[in-house]
Amino acid sequence: MRKIYDSKEATFYNDIAFGFIAALRLINNAIDKNIKAKEIKKLLNNPNFHILHKDKITDRKIIAEFKKFEFKHEEITAIKLNSIGFDVIFAPKGMFGRKDKKFDVFLAKDYILLKADLKFISSTNPDTIQNRIMEGANQATRVVLDIESNILPNKLIDGLRNGIKNCKPQLIEILLFYRNGYYKLPTSLIMSKKIYELVK
Repeated sequence: MRKIYDSKEATFYNDIAFGFIAALRLINNAIDKNIKAKEIKKLLNNPNFHILHKDKITDRKIIAEFKKFEFKHEEITAIKLNSIGFDVIFAPKGMFGRKDKKFDVFLAKDYILLKADLKFISSTNPDTIQNRIMEGANQATRVVLDIESNILPNKLIDGLRNGIKNCKPQLIEILLFYRNGYYKLPTSLIMSKKIYELVK
Protein backbone atom coordinates (compact mmCIF):
# COMPACT_ATOMS: atom_id res chain seq x y z
CA MET A 1 0.00 0.00 0.00
CA ARG A 2 1.39 3.40 -0.95
CA LYS A 3 1.98 6.20 1.53
CA ILE A 4 -0.80 8.72 2.25
CA TYR A 5 0.39 12.35 2.08
CA ASP A 6 -0.71 15.39 4.10
CA SER A 7 -2.24 18.44 2.40
CA LYS A 8 1.06 20.31 1.82
CA GLU A 9 2.68 17.24 0.31
CA ALA A 10 -0.42 16.58 -1.77
CA THR A 11 -0.27 20.12 -3.21
CA PHE A 12 3.41 19.65 -4.05
CA TYR A 13 2.74 16.36 -5.84
CA ASN A 14 -0.27 17.82 -7.67
CA ASP A 15 1.94 20.65 -8.97
CA ILE A 16 4.48 18.12 -10.27
CA ALA A 17 1.70 16.12 -11.90
CA PHE A 18 0.26 19.22 -13.60
CA GLY A 19 3.58 19.94 -15.34
CA PHE A 20 4.05 16.27 -16.14
CA ILE A 21 0.61 15.98 -17.75
CA ALA A 22 1.29 19.09 -19.83
CA ALA A 23 4.54 17.49 -21.06
CA LEU A 24 2.67 14.29 -21.92
CA ARG A 25 0.21 16.25 -24.03
CA LEU A 26 3.08 17.77 -26.00
CA ILE A 27 4.53 14.32 -26.63
CA ASN A 28 1.20 12.74 -27.56
CA ASN A 29 0.24 15.61 -29.90
CA ALA A 30 3.59 15.74 -31.68
CA ILE A 31 3.56 14.09 -35.10
CA ASP A 32 7.27 14.36 -35.86
CA LYS A 33 9.39 11.63 -34.23
CA ASN A 34 12.25 14.04 -33.61
CA ILE A 35 9.99 16.40 -31.69
CA LYS A 36 8.64 13.49 -29.65
CA ALA A 37 12.19 12.37 -28.82
CA LYS A 38 13.15 15.92 -27.83
CA GLU A 39 10.14 16.30 -25.52
CA ILE A 40 10.74 12.89 -23.93
CA LYS A 41 14.35 13.89 -23.28
CA LYS A 42 13.13 17.06 -21.58
CA LEU A 43 10.73 15.00 -19.51
CA LEU A 44 13.57 12.71 -18.42
CA ASN A 45 15.52 15.76 -17.26
CA ASN A 46 12.64 17.30 -15.32
CA PRO A 47 14.21 18.99 -12.25
CA ASN A 48 11.25 17.97 -10.08
CA PHE A 49 12.17 14.30 -10.51
CA HIS A 50 14.94 12.38 -8.77
CA ILE A 51 17.27 9.90 -10.46
CA LEU A 52 16.96 6.65 -8.51
CA HIS A 53 19.26 4.58 -10.71
CA LYS A 54 21.33 4.87 -13.87
CA ASP A 55 22.58 1.86 -15.83
CA LYS A 56 26.32 1.99 -16.46
CA ILE A 57 26.06 0.14 -19.77
CA THR A 58 22.86 1.41 -21.42
CA ASP A 59 22.97 4.86 -19.74
CA ARG A 60 19.22 4.53 -19.16
CA LYS A 61 17.79 5.80 -15.88
CA ILE A 62 14.93 5.52 -13.43
CA ILE A 63 13.29 8.74 -12.30
CA ALA A 64 10.50 9.48 -9.84
CA GLU A 65 9.02 12.30 -7.80
CA PHE A 66 10.11 10.42 -4.65
CA LYS A 67 13.74 10.19 -3.51
CA LYS A 68 13.93 6.45 -2.94
CA PHE A 69 12.09 3.35 -4.07
CA GLU A 70 8.95 2.60 -2.09
CA PHE A 71 9.03 -1.12 -2.86
CA LYS A 72 12.03 -3.40 -3.38
CA HIS A 73 10.30 -5.43 -6.11
CA GLU A 74 9.68 -2.26 -8.13
CA GLU A 75 13.35 -1.37 -7.85
CA ILE A 76 14.43 -4.83 -9.05
CA THR A 77 12.13 -4.81 -12.08
CA ALA A 78 12.82 -1.19 -13.02
CA ILE A 79 16.57 -1.83 -12.99
CA LYS A 80 16.04 -4.78 -15.34
CA LEU A 81 14.09 -2.50 -17.68
CA ASN A 82 17.05 -0.08 -17.66
CA SER A 83 19.36 -2.93 -18.61
CA ILE A 84 17.35 -3.72 -21.77
CA GLY A 85 17.30 -0.11 -22.94
CA PHE A 86 14.27 1.56 -21.36
CA ASP A 87 14.25 4.72 -19.28
CA VAL A 88 11.69 4.25 -16.51
CA ILE A 89 9.53 7.09 -15.21
CA PHE A 90 7.36 6.35 -12.19
CA ALA A 91 3.98 7.94 -12.82
CA PRO A 92 3.38 10.94 -10.52
CA LYS A 93 0.72 10.24 -7.92
CA GLY A 94 -1.01 13.55 -8.53
CA MET A 95 -1.91 12.66 -12.13
CA PHE A 96 -4.52 10.14 -10.96
CA GLY A 97 -8.00 10.92 -9.74
CA ARG A 98 -9.70 8.80 -7.10
CA LYS A 99 -11.48 6.66 -9.67
CA ASP A 100 -8.63 6.49 -12.17
CA LYS A 101 -6.80 3.26 -12.90
CA LYS A 102 -3.32 3.71 -11.46
CA PHE A 103 -0.56 2.17 -13.54
CA ASP A 104 3.04 2.15 -12.30
CA VAL A 105 5.40 3.55 -14.91
CA PHE A 106 6.11 5.06 -18.29
CA LEU A 107 8.75 3.28 -20.37
CA ALA A 108 10.73 5.61 -22.62
CA LYS A 109 12.98 4.77 -25.56
CA ASP A 110 13.91 7.45 -28.11
CA TYR A 111 10.55 8.79 -29.41
CA ILE A 112 8.44 6.06 -27.78
CA LEU A 113 6.65 6.47 -24.44
CA LEU A 114 4.58 3.54 -23.13
CA LYS A 115 2.34 3.11 -20.09
CA ALA A 116 3.02 -0.11 -18.19
CA ASP A 117 2.15 -1.88 -14.96
CA LEU A 118 4.84 -3.81 -13.07
CA LYS A 119 4.20 -7.28 -11.66
CA PHE A 120 6.84 -9.14 -9.65
CA ILE A 121 5.97 -12.83 -9.20
CA SER A 122 7.64 -15.26 -6.83
CA SER A 123 4.92 -17.92 -7.06
CA THR A 124 4.99 -21.13 -9.13
CA ASN A 125 1.20 -21.11 -9.43
CA PRO A 126 -0.10 -20.37 -12.97
CA ASP A 127 -3.24 -18.86 -11.42
CA THR A 128 -1.12 -16.17 -9.77
CA ILE A 129 0.34 -15.21 -13.14
CA GLN A 130 -3.14 -15.16 -14.68
CA ASN A 131 -4.44 -12.91 -11.89
CA ARG A 132 -1.51 -10.49 -12.09
CA ILE A 133 -1.99 -10.12 -15.85
CA MET A 134 -5.69 -9.41 -15.34
CA GLU A 135 -4.88 -6.81 -12.68
CA GLY A 136 -2.23 -5.16 -14.84
CA ALA A 137 -4.44 -5.08 -17.93
CA ASN A 138 -6.95 -3.03 -15.96
CA GLN A 139 -4.28 -0.36 -15.48
CA ALA A 140 -2.30 -0.23 -18.74
CA THR A 141 -1.93 -1.66 -22.24
CA ARG A 142 1.37 -3.32 -21.29
CA VAL A 143 2.26 -5.51 -18.34
CA VAL A 144 5.81 -6.15 -17.22
CA LEU A 145 6.04 -9.61 -15.64
CA ASP A 146 9.19 -10.26 -13.62
CA ILE A 147 9.18 -13.98 -12.79
CA GLU A 148 11.41 -14.73 -9.81
CA SER A 149 10.38 -18.33 -9.27
CA ASN A 150 11.35 -21.70 -10.74
CA ILE A 151 8.00 -22.19 -12.46
CA LEU A 152 8.28 -24.53 -15.44
CA PRO A 153 7.84 -23.04 -18.94
CA ASN A 154 4.61 -24.93 -19.69
CA LYS A 155 3.04 -23.77 -16.43
CA LEU A 156 4.18 -20.21 -17.11
CA ILE A 157 2.65 -20.32 -20.59
CA ASP A 158 -0.62 -21.64 -19.12
CA GLY A 159 -0.70 -18.63 -16.79
CA LEU A 160 0.10 -16.23 -19.61
CA ARG A 161 -2.60 -17.62 -21.89
CA ASN A 162 -5.30 -17.76 -19.23
CA GLY A 163 -4.47 -14.23 -18.16
CA ILE A 164 -4.89 -12.95 -21.71
CA LYS A 165 -8.12 -14.87 -22.27
CA ASN A 166 -9.69 -13.35 -19.18
CA CYS A 167 -8.38 -9.79 -19.28
CA LYS A 168 -9.56 -6.66 -21.04
CA PRO A 169 -8.84 -6.57 -24.79
CA GLN A 170 -6.82 -3.35 -24.37
CA LEU A 171 -3.73 -5.40 -23.41
CA ILE A 172 -1.21 -5.16 -26.26
CA GLU A 173 1.77 -7.11 -24.98
CA ILE A 174 3.62 -8.55 -22.05
CA LEU A 175 7.25 -7.74 -21.34
CA LEU A 176 8.55 -10.85 -19.62
CA PHE A 177 11.66 -11.45 -17.52
CA TYR A 178 12.15 -15.18 -16.98
CA ARG A 179 15.21 -17.34 -16.29
CA ASN A 180 17.67 -14.52 -16.95
CA GLY A 181 16.00 -13.86 -20.31
CA TYR A 182 13.82 -11.06 -21.65
CA TYR A 183 10.86 -11.63 -23.97
CA LYS A 184 8.70 -9.06 -25.76
CA LEU A 185 5.43 -10.93 -26.20
CA PRO A 186 2.47 -9.53 -28.16
CA THR A 187 -0.75 -11.18 -27.03
CA SER A 188 -1.17 -12.87 -30.44
CA LEU A 189 2.23 -14.55 -30.05
CA ILE A 190 1.37 -15.84 -26.59
CA MET A 191 -1.75 -17.48 -27.98
CA SER A 192 0.15 -19.11 -30.88
CA LYS A 193 2.15 -22.35 -30.92
CA LYS A 194 5.35 -20.35 -31.36
CA ILE A 195 5.30 -19.42 -27.68
CA TYR A 196 6.42 -22.96 -26.79
CA GLU A 197 9.52 -22.58 -28.98
CA LEU A 198 10.34 -19.16 -27.58
CA VAL A 199 9.86 -19.45 -23.82
CA LYS A 200 12.02 -22.27 -22.49
